[in-house]
Amino acid sequence: MALVATLRMAERILAGDASQRALAKLSQVLPQRLRTVLDDAAAGSENADGRGAGVDPATLAVLLRAAGQDLVLGFRYRDQHEAVTRRRVEAVRCLYARGHWYVLAYDLDAADRRVFRLDRVREPAAGQPGSGDRRRPAEDLAAWLATDFGRHAPS
Repeated sequence: MALVATLRMAERILAGDASQRALAKLSQVLPQRLRTVLDDAAAGSENADGRGAGVDPATLAVLLRAAGQDLVLGFRYRDQHEAVTRRRVEAVRCLYARGHWYVLAYDLDAADRRVFRLDRVREPAAGQPGSGDRRRPAEDLAAWLATDFGRHAPS
C-alpha cells in the first residue's frame, strides 16, 4: 500500500509515465497474493491533482547519486527570470518540499550554499568526488531553509 501511495504521489513529480511503469514492474515480480493487493490498490487510486512539476526521472537519479556519493555536479540552470547559467556544485542533499524537488548544494563558483529546483536543471553530469566537507548545514533542514539558510530568526 505504501508503494502505491508513494508512486501515486510521484505521478505529479516525475515527468512521463515513470510511476505507471514502476507499478507494472512491481506487479510482475510480486507473489500472487501481494500482486492482487497491489493491482487492486493501483486500480482503485489515482492522482487527481493534475499538476506536474516535470522532473525527468533521469535528472533526479543523477542528482540523487551526486548527493549520496558526494560528487561534483555540473548542469545548466534556468532561474525564475528565465536566465540560463552553467553551474558547478557539490550536491549536499535532494529535498522534496512544496510540490517540487530541490537540490541543496555548495556552489563552487559562488562559494556559497544554494538551492536549485530540479525541474529547472538541464544536462546534469556527475563528475569527480567532492571535497567531502559539505555536510548538512543543520539537523533540521526545513527550519534552516525557512530561516533563509539560517540567517534569520524563525518567524
